[in-house]
Order: sequence, then structure tokens, then C-alpha cells
Amino acid sequence: MARTEAPPPPPLAPFQLVPIEENAERALARDADRRRFLHRAVAVAVAASIVLVTLGLLAMQATNQQRFSPIDESAHLDYVLRALEGEFVHAGDRSDPTLLRELLCRGIDSPNWTWVTCSPDPQEFAAFAEGNANYLYVHPPVYYFLTAWTAKPLIDAGMVVLQAARLIDGVWLALGLLVLWHLLRREEVPPLARGVALLVVAAHPLMLFFGSTVTNDATALLAGGLVLAAVFAWQRGRDPSVLRWLMLPAAASFAVSLKLTNFIVVMVAGIFLLLRAWWREPPERERTPAAGRYLLASVLTVAGGVMVLVLWSALSPEKPDGFVDPMWTLYGVPMLSAADLFGRLPDLVPPTRGAIAHSFLDYGAIVLIGLVFNWLLGIASVVALVKGSPKLRALVVATLAGLVLGAIFITLGNYLQQGVFIGRLPARYGFSAMPALGLLLACASTFRPMLVGFAGVGLASVLVVGYGLVGLLL
Repeated sequence: MARTEAPPPPPLAPFQLVPIEENAERALARDADRRRFLHRAVAVAVAASIVLVTLGLLAMQATNQQRFSPIDESAHLDYVLRALEGEFVHAGDRSDPTLLRELLCRGIDSPNWTWVTCSPDPQEFAAFAEGNANYLYVHPPVYYFLTAWTAKPLIDAGMVVLQAARLIDGVWLALGLLVLWHLLRREEVPPLARGVALLVVAAHPLMLFFGSTVTNDATALLAGGLVLAAVFAWQRGRDPSVLRWLMLPAAASFAVSLKLTNFIVVMVAGIFLLLRAWWREPPERERTPAAGRYLLASVLTVAGGVMVLVLWSALSPEKPDGFVDPMWTLYGVPMLSAADLFGRLPDLVPPTRGAIAHSFLDYGAIVLIGLVFNWLLGIASVVALVKGSPKLRALVVATLAGLVLGAIFITLGNYLQQGVFIGRLPARYGFSAMPALGLLLACASTFRPMLVGFAGVGLASVLVVGYGLVGLLL
């Protein structure tokens, strides 16, 4: 005899009570929704607090540090001043005399700078101005014009140009932190590990230093975050949309247009996509694009960065006759040897190597914080290579390869463009890889010892910077 199904229950009449079982299910669902909402609210509050505290520290440093940074800040500010007038820096352009007078009056935050006077001797000043050509003509103008346009309302309100431009650099860094938070959230990193990663990156002494001075290095975190966000968004799903395909070269182009050394994160992204074409678990292969699409995505990403390099090289104005690059007088070489080129391989590993800080901070504490961070980062990299998922292993290998190859790219570019060779590249040239390192340390922070270690580094950095700022304000 065929079994008949029970008829569906009749619909509830008006004002009729809901059965107890259904009531309990709804209550459980509401509780789960409340927990999810609270979970997200706390996570957003933590991220907002870290970004706001970072902005506060940067604002205090930017407005209270009277002296110029020794890392080319006066030259970067000169470019911003020209951008305010709609002008570019060309080879051979001299720095603005008003800016040079302010430079002499404020001084440079370095023990080697001893000439501080607000009333320089006219002949000495003329010689000083003659020898101060702006050597930043090799940089694309995008960062300078964007910074100038966004700082203009502050300047019109009466703020000093130096302080206004520094504050905008703090905004560049804050935007980079928000993109990093978005990247960590989309990759489903646990909220606590996510918060620690954001804290460590935000409070790292080098990030705070360059985020409170006028320099295009402040764009590196945002540039790297946008490129990696585009890459990780592209590989969600078997069939990426046209928009996701276009995001790859667009993000790479924008990153490199902010600073040419941001091409390093483009290399990291390209290598990562190549590795992911093969480094995937079988279940992942069913949810991600085919291997051939990964190869095409890698080519498109790198092509976006190369396009800017080629365009900028083609559009750069010709150097005037008899022009001698100021950098060539310091680092010029007749020929670049293979030993010079390949000897630079480890210079950017890690990009947080070295200690640079404002003079009002405890330099010994900054050095110690940097060393502990780098050691923890090295341990996290080894753990990720041994126990990490294929995606994490690919990211670690791609980041290391990108930084190593990036050193060759920068060394060769310096020689071809300016005829110079820098004996040891500043590690900050690799800052655009920081979002990849942030993702690495976030994943490593899912292990309690690493979580405690990185959280300790972040809090120590905040305390050292805060203590130094209190001393500066008093």
C-alpha cells in the first residue's frame, strides 16, 4: 500500500500563538543574529579605534615636530608647493627659495645638521640655494598633486603647508590601514588576530615615522593593500566578472603611479598568482579559477604596473644640456657590475629592517622594537611555510621573491635612469609589501604565543611613541 504524506499544517489564524518548537527556533536564530552583530560591531570598533589612535599620534607628531625629516622631506614639500601652483618638477629645477629659508630656520632632525639660522648671510644662502636642485623629477606627480589638492583646504584655513601636507600623509596611512582591515576581514581572519595585525602595522615605528612626514613612502601601505585586495577578490569563484579582471591592472597602475618602487607589490601579486595556478588543494580547484586564468591574471597585473613605468619614462621631459643629476654627484658610477646588481638581493628583506625615528623618541627602544618584530616575522614565515595552507605558503614565497627581485629592479632602474648605484638600498623601498606581511602575521597570530608576541610589540611601540610625544608637548 502506497504511503501518503501528511497534509501541511493549516495556516495560523490571526492572534493564534506560535507553536513552542517554532518559537524556540526563532529565538535561537535571533540570538545568533545578535551575536553576529555584536561580533562585527566589536571588530569594527577595534579597527576604528586603532585607526583613530594612529591618526592622533600622527597628527601630534606632524604638528609638533618643527624640524624637517632628513629623509628628503624638504624636497618632497617643494614638489607639493609646485603642485599647489599646478607645476611639475623638471630636471635642473632649483628648490623654492622661501622653502630653503624655512629649511634653514627649522633645521633638519639629524645630529649631522648644525646650520640653523633664520637670517642667513646672503652670499652663503645664494651658494646654498644654487646647490639645492630638486632631484625628485624622477617621481610621477600623482602623489604630489593629490596631496596638494587635499591639503589646500587646510592651507586656506591658515595651516602651515608643512603641517597640512604631513596631516594628509597621515590620511594616506590611515586609508592603507582600512584597506588592510578589509583584506583581513574578507580572508576570514579571526577578529582578535585581525586586530593585533592592524595594531602592529599601524604602530610600527617606521610606519609612524613616514606617516607623519611629507614623503610618497606614506602611500605604500594603501598601494600594496589595493593590489592584494584586487588579487584576492579576483580568485573568489570559478568565473571572475569583467570588473574583477579590470581591477587587477587598474590597482597595479594606480599603485605604481604613486611611487615607482610600489612596483614591488605588483611583482609580489604576479608571482603569487603564478604559484596559485598550481598550489591549490583539490577542493579549492573547484571553487577558484582554472590554472590558465591564473596565468592570464598574473600577466594582466604585471602589465598594469609596467604600463605606468613605460608611460612615465616616455612622458618625462628631456634633461637640459649640461644637466648633472644631484644624485649622480653622490652615487654616480660609470658602469654597473653584476656583483653590484646581485649584491643588493637581501637589501629589502624585510622591508622593516633598520631603525628610523624622530629625535624626540627613545632610539634604543625603537631599535629593540624593530628587532623583536623582525624576529617574530621570520618565525611566522617559517611556520607558515611548514604548516600554512597553500594560499599562505604561496603568499610567503611570493613576498620573499618580490622583495628580492625588487631590489634588482630598483638598482637597475636607478642606474638606467640616473646613472647611480646606491651601495645599500633603503629597506623602505619595499614598504608596499607590508599588507602581505600584515596578512602573514595575522594568520600567525591565530597561535597564542605569536599573538602575545605581536601584541606586545604593538603596545610597546604605542607606549614609546606616546611617551616621546608627551615629552615633546611639555
